[in-house]
Amino acid sequence: MKELIVYYSLTGANEKVAFALKEILGCEIKKIFEFKNRKGFFMFFENGFDAITKRLTNIEDFKIALFGFDRVILFTPIWAGCLPPATRTFLKKYGNKIKNLEVVSVSGFGNKNRGFIGDVNKTIGRDIPKALFITENNVKDGSYRGILEKFFNNR
Repeated sequence: MKELIVYYSLTGANEKVAFALKEILGCEIKKIFEFKNRKGFFMFFENGFDAITKRLTNIEDFKIALFGFDRVILFTPIWAGCLPPATRTFLKKYGNKIKNLEVVSVSGFGNKNRGFIGDVNKTIGRDIPKALFITENNVKDGSYRGILEKFFNNR
C-alpha cells in the first residue's frame, strides 16, 4: 500500500507525531506550508476566529500527485473545535484528489474533540473512515508512539 503523511503543525506537536508515524510506516511525508505567520500571543485569538469562521489561507502548492496514494494520513491541530485555515485550504484544494483520507490530531482535549470530524467531512464532502486523537500529554510523556503503533498496526 502506498501511503503519504501530510501534516500542519503550529507548535510542533503534530509534526513530532507525524514523523514518528513516518518511521513506523516507512512512508513519505509532506508539510502543509502556510505563508502567514500565526505565532504570537495576539495571533492566538485571530487564529481561533479564522478557524471558527472557516477562513482559507495561502498555502504552498503540492507538487505530489495525491491520487497516486492508496491512503493519505492528515495530521492537524484543532483550533476552537475546527480545522485551522491551512488544513481547511489543503482539503478544499486537494481533498477530491485523495482516495482514502484518515486524520490524526494532537490537541489538548484528545477524544473530546471527536465532533471536529464533522468539520472535516463537510469540508471534503464525504465521511472519513478513521480518525485518531492524541493528547498533548501523550506527546509530553512519550506514550503517543504506542498509541500510533496500536492504531496503525491493527488493520
